[in-house]
Amino acid sequence: MKLEELEQRLRVLEDLEEIKQLKARYAALCDNGYDCDGIAALFTPDGVWDGGDLGRAEGRGAIRDFFVKAPKAFPFAIHHVMNPIIEVSGDTARGRWYLFSRSRWPKATRRRGSPAAMRKSTCARPRDGVFGGSGLRPPS
Repeated sequence: MKLEELEQRLRVLEDLEEIKQLKARYAALCDNGYDCDGIAALFTPDGVWDGGDLGRAEGRGAIRDFFVKAPKAFPFAIHHVMNPIIEVSGDTARGRWYLFSRSRWPKATRRRGSPAAMRKSTCARPRDGVFGGSGLRPPS
């Protein structure tokens, strides 16, 4: 195997791990009171957060503004992401994870704090050599 091929394979493995860490940081920030600045910083400037019926935000500023309100909407949540399937193609990557979330909703919403089992998808692309979220959406 040529050194060039080995370097490429190593780069893919490093990219895969970086994307897994990006997703883990997102979950940790959500579970720690929805740190709006930290969450927004994970996204590219034109990133999209799409929570389906929970709302949609386009761009870092809008993502931050959405998560400023999140602690009132979701006083408690814990995110479990697992089984990543990530495809890296040069400067872009797409991934799918299973998300199991346990949350407590305010009484006014009439939602109950039951476990939600849903599949989410995300895509990411390098930002200054570092992967950042360019989209977080429910699967279509």
